[in-house]
Amino acid sequence: QVGHFCMPINNHNIVKIMHLNDDLLNLPKLSPREKECLEWVAKGLSDTDIGDLLSISSSTVTSYIKNVRDKFKVRTRIQAVTIAISCGIILP
Repeated sequence: QVGHFCMPINNHNIVKIMHLNDDLLNLPKLSPREKECLEWVAKGLSDTDIGDLLSISSSTVTSYIKNVRDKFKVRTRIQAVTIAISCGIILP
């Protein structure tokens, strides 16, 4: 699924990068809170831990992460993190 939005840079993909597709140009935008929650997911925190850290409920964190998954059209939070890192939206 990562290739759906971004692709790792290597010799094989250089030509593809030169011909950017619509998916890459239309990468979904994340809200600041969605991005913040996703950064903590990438660090291995649970929704409960993230909620405690950000002073919001764990169900609110779950909603933010679901919004990110929906925007990226993926099923898991790990897929969402992988896309966000490979596209430079969040740091590893």
